Amino acid sequence: MNNNYVYKLVAVSQHIGSLHGGHYTAQCMRENEWFTFNDRLVQKSNFVANEIASDKAYLLFYTRV
Repeated sequence: MNNNYVYKLVAVSQHIGSLHGGHYTAQCMRENEWFTFNDRLVQKSNFVANEIASDKAYLLFYTRV
């Protein structure tokens, strides 16, 4: 059994606020470019995948490459 899988980060859901309320945004990769999704606003992002280690990262999405 080969367990040497490699994964690529493709999306991050972020939460800003408290346990009782707040706001969600997302950073998603499409065709090797990052985009920010914030309510109705979608725009290219300067998001850097290795900078996700923050208290705002809520869910991380990976695909196996």
